[in-house]
Amino acid sequence: MIKKLLGKKYEINSRKYKKELYVLLYKDFNNIFKTITNVRTFKEKSKTIVEITSNQPGLVIGLRGTFVKRISAELSKNLDEQISIDVKESKTCKNIF
Repeated sequence: MIKKLLGKKYEINSRKYKKELYVLLYKDFNNIFKTITNVRTFKEKSKTIVEITSNQPGLVIGLRGTFVKRISAELSKNLDEQISIDVKESKTCKNIF
């Protein structure tokens, strides 16, 4: 059960965000799509936060953050919401190597 708290972020169902990311990344950026391990979505009062966990976060972020800005702009345009993207490194891959 998800509790909605005023001013706090809470996790929401991320099916539509995952679908939009899949469409956006799989068509144009297949090598980046392969590094993504998990996508979680949180909702705040005025914006949506998409948390992307990746084996290689440098590929997802891009040079000077341009790729993340591009992804957030495309998602915002397609879903008509203010979207922020957080990129995290996958800990399991780090422990293996």
